[in-house]
Amino acid sequence: MDGQELKSNNFTVLNTANINISNSKININGVLHLDLAQSSMKKNRWNLNNSSVESLNNLIELSDTISVTGTNNVNSKIIAKELYLNGILNIDQNIVMDGLVLAKNSQLKYTKEDTVVIKNYFTNEGDLNNLSTISGANVGFSILSFKFRDKLCLEYINISNIKVIGDVIVNVSNSGITNNNNNISQGNCEDILFADFNLSELCVGTRIKINNKSSGNNIESFKWEINGGYVFNNDDEFEPIIVFNSFEEEHKINLTITNANGQETFERTFDLKENSLNPVSIITNDKEFISSREGESYKWFVNGRLLEGYNQRIIPIPSESGVFQVEYLRTDSVCQSRISEPLIYEILSNISFFNEVKIYPNPTKSIIHITGLKVNDQVIIYDMLGKLRSKYINKNTTSQPLDVGSFEKGLYIIKLVRGSKIKQFKFIKE
Repeated sequence: MDGQELKSNNFTVLNTANINISNSKININGVLHLDLAQSSMKKNRWNLNNSSVESLNNLIELSDTISVTGTNNVNSKIIAKELYLNGILNIDQNIVMDGLVLAKNSQLKYTKEDTVVIKNYFTNEGDLNNLSTISGANVGFSILSFKFRDKLCLEYINISNIKVIGDVIVNVSNSGITNNNNNISQGNCEDILFADFNLSELCVGTRIKINNKSSGNNIESFKWEINGGYVFNNDDEFEPIIVFNSFEEEHKINLTITNANGQETFERTFDLKENSLNPVSIITNDKEFISSREGESYKWFVNGRLLEGYNQRIIPIPSESGVFQVEYLRTDSVCQSRISEPLIYEILSNISFFNEVKIYPNPTKSIIHITGLKVNDQVIIYDMLGKLRSKYINKNTTSQPLDVGSFEKGLYIIKLVRGSKIKQFKFIKE
C-alpha cells in the first residue's frame, strides 16, 4: 500500500505477514500490534488516539512519524523517525527517535526507569497557560538521552524525576517548573556558558574556517588548541582559520571560553579528506607572482591578510615584504580549494641588514635560539596563516631563546623588525 489513508480501531501485523506500507496515513483508535519480521513500514504518518501499542517481539522499528492525541500507552520498545506528542503518552519501554516535538499541554510519562533517546532535535511548543510535561518514574530517575550537541533553553515546560545524559545543556527558564532532576538547570539561559563550534571544508591543504557557535553572557576570551598544541588565545580570535597539510586519521580541536564566572570547554574530533587538487606553490620573477596551478579563481594573502582585488593567476609583486600565499579554487572537485606553503618575500634593501642574525636549531621540538639581535629589535612569530603567536621587544641581550614547545607541529615565521627594516625567517616545529 502506497499513498493511502487507513482508519482502524485495532491494527495487527503478525511476524508471519508480508505487508509493505509507505507514504500513507494510518489512524488508530485502539490496539496497535506490530510484529515486523517480514513487513516494511516506511515514510508513513501514524496518528494514535487513545491507543495501546504492543509487539510480540517487544520491538517496533519504523522509519515513520508518529503523532499522538488523547491518552496512549506504549508497552514495547519503539524506534521511529519523529514523535509528535499532542496528548498523553505513557511508556514502560525504551523509545528511540530522530526528533521529539511536545505540543501545548502534552505529557510524556515514564512508568519506570526507562530511556527516551533523541538523536537530532527536540522542540517544545508549550506556552504560558499550557505547559508541556515530561515526568519520570516516582522512584529513581528516568533517562532522557540526547545524541546531538546543543544548549536547550526551554520555556513553559514541567520536568520532574528526569536524568539528562548526552552532550547537551538543558536549562528551564523561570516560566517552567523543575523538580528532582539531574543535569537540568533553571534560570536565565544566557548566563550559562556553552562552548560549541563546527568546521567548514575538511580537506588537507584547505583553509578550514571554524564556525564558532558558543553562547553565554560576557564571554571574555576564546582559547583554541589543535591536536594538543596551543594555537590561539586572543580576545579577537572568535573564528580562526586553520590549515592541515598532513593527512592523519583523526584531528582534535579544543575550545575553552571564559567569562568572569568561570569557563567551559568543548572538544571536537574529526577526520580530514584527502585533497584531489594538486599542491600549489608561488613562482616568482622580477615583476610577478604566479600560481603554479590553474584554477577557476584565486585568492592571494600576505601575512594571513587577503589582498583585495588580487584574484588572477598572475599578480604584480606587491611593494612590501611579507609572507605570501595563493589559494586556487575549483568547483568540480570534492575539495574545492588548496592553499600554498608560505613564500617569504623580502625587499632587497632589508636582506643585508640582518646578516648577523641566526636562528637554530631548525627544525626544533621546543627551544629555538635567535642570535645577533640588537636592543629594541621586535621579534614576532606567526603561523602559516599569518596569525600572531608570540611577540616581544628585545631589551638587553644579543641572544634570545624562545620556547615553542606548545606550538602545533608545522611551519612558522619569525619576523624581525629593526626600525623601518624587516627580515623574516622560517622554522619548523617538530
